[in-house]
Amino acid sequence: MRKRLCRYVGALGIVAAVSLGGPVPAGAEGVLYQLLDNGPRDKRVNIVMFAEGYTANLDWYFVGDAQARLQYFLSTPPFDAYPNYFNAFAIFVPSNQTGSDHPFSDSYRDTYFNSSFDNYDMERLLMIAPHEWDGDWDHGEGKVYALLAEHVPEYDIIIVLVNDLTYGGSGGDLAVASRAGSAPELVMHEMGHSYAGLGDEYEAAIPGFPADEEPNTTQETVRELIKWNVWIEPTTPIPTPETSTYADVVGLFEGAHYAWLGWYRPRLNCKMRTLTLPYCEVCSETLVKSDYSLVSPIETFTPDAIPFDLDRTMAETLSVVPMQPAWHALVIDWSLDDVPVAANPATTLILDGGALGLGGHTVKAVVSDTTHLVRNDSAGVLHDSVLWAFTVCEDCYCSCDCHADPECDGVTNVLDVVTVVNVAFRGAASISDPACPFDRTDVDCSGFTNVLDVVRIVNVAFRSGDPELEFCGPCSQPDYSRQ
Repeated sequence: MRKRLCRYVGALGIVAAVSLGGPVPAGAEGVLYQLLDNGPRDKRVNIVMFAEGYTANLDWYFVGDAQARLQYFLSTPPFDAYPNYFNAFAIFVPSNQTGSDHPFSDSYRDTYFNSSFDNYDMERLLMIAPHEWDGDWDHGEGKVYALLAEHVPEYDIIIVLVNDLTYGGSGGDLAVASRAGSAPELVMHEMGHSYAGLGDEYEAAIPGFPADEEPNTTQETVRELIKWNVWIEPTTPIPTPETSTYADVVGLFEGAHYAWLGWYRPRLNCKMRTLTLPYCEVCSETLVKSDYSLVSPIETFTPDAIPFDLDRTMAETLSVVPMQPAWHALVIDWSLDDVPVAANPATTLILDGGALGLGGHTVKAVVSDTTHLVRNDSAGVLHDSVLWAFTVCEDCYCSCDCHADPECDGVTNVLDVVTVVNVAFRGAASISDPACPFDRTDVDCSGFTNVLDVVRIVNVAFRSGDPELEFCGPCSQPDYSRQ
C-alpha cells in the first residue's frame, strides 16, 4: 500500500465510559477503552487510537492523551458540526521502553509497533513499521490490524499516538503522531490524509511522488473544469494571485502536491498547508462527505421497508428518525406515489386506508443534509431514503389462514359455520380473498365449498377438532396487529 510522505505531519481527542477488552493476538495483553459511545458501530464512524511507546505503568497516561486528542478532534471544524456521528476507542498495548527510534541520532527504543523518525531523509517523518529502517509489515501495521480484528473490526479511522516529544508524524491508511506540543494539530492534518484522502499543499519537492490528484490538488487551469469550481466566485481570477486581496477566497493558487509549478490548491492557506489554520472550504466539504460515505443520515425507521397490506378501514404510521448534527436539523421530504405530501420537520406520516384507492401504493421518505459546508455532492452521499410499498385492500388481514376463520374475527365459532353452510347449501355468494387461490369458505382447499367444508368447520368450532387436520394451509390466526 502507498504511504503519503508529509514534511509536516499531525493528532486528536471526549471522555465516556471505559470498558476493558480481552487479550489480543501477537502475544500482548491489549486493553480496549471506549471513549465515546454514540450508537451502534455499524451506524457510526469509529475512531480507534493506539498506544506506541507507552510502558505498562503508563496506561492511564495514554488514555488521558487519547481523550485529549478526541476532544480536540470533535471541537475542530467541520467535525464539530457532527459529534454524534462518531464512536471512539483506545487500545493500550505496552511497550518495553518509552519513546521512538531516532536513527539519525543513533537512538533506538524497544516499542510495540517499532516506530521510527528519520525516514527517507526527513527527520519529522514518523512511521510505524514498515518504514525505511524496518520493512516488516508484521512488526507494526500488521499488529495494528490484528488488534483491530480482535477488538474493533468496524474501525474507520486509525490513529497511533507515539509517546515521544519530538515533533513528527505521517499519514496514509493510518495516522501516526507524536506527543509534541503541536500534536493535536499534527493529528488533524494527518487525518486529512488518512480519512479523506486530502493531499499536502506544500511545494517542496519529493522526487518520484505519484502525480495522482487529490480532492484539494489539481493540474487543471480551465475554470469550468476545476473540480472545486462551484466554490470559486466569477470575479476571482484563474490562476489566483497570492495577494491579500484573495487571502480569504477560494480560487486556484499555484503550488501544491510537492511542486512549485503546475499544481494548484484551493486556498492561499489551509490546514493541509499550515498547521493551526482551519481546513479550507474544499477540504471541509471533502471531510463531511467522508463522514456520510460511512454514516447514513437516517438513524432508524419503522416499520421495516417490506411490502405490507393496509385495510381500507385502518391506518398505518410510518416514521423516520434522522441523525442529529450539532447545530442544524436534517430535512425530511415525504412523497406518496411520487407526489410530495409532507416536508421537514415531519418525522411521521399517517396513511389512512380509507382515503387511498384500492391497490398498490408507495411512500418514500428522503432525508437530506443541506449543510452550507457542502456544495458539490455529485455522489449523493448527503441523502438517503426509505421506500415502503403497500397494498390497500378489503379484508387485507384475511389471508389463506382465514380458512380456519372464514369470518376473520379471530376465533372459529358458530358464525363461521353459518357462513360456510350458507355458501355450501343456500347459494349465498362466496367470500373471496384476493391473496388466496381459494375462497375462505373452502376450508379444506379442495377447490369448492361443500359438505366436507361444513363438517370440518363444525369439528373445530364445536368438537375440539385439530385445525392442523381440518384446514388447509398453516391454519394460524389472522394478523390483527395493524387493526
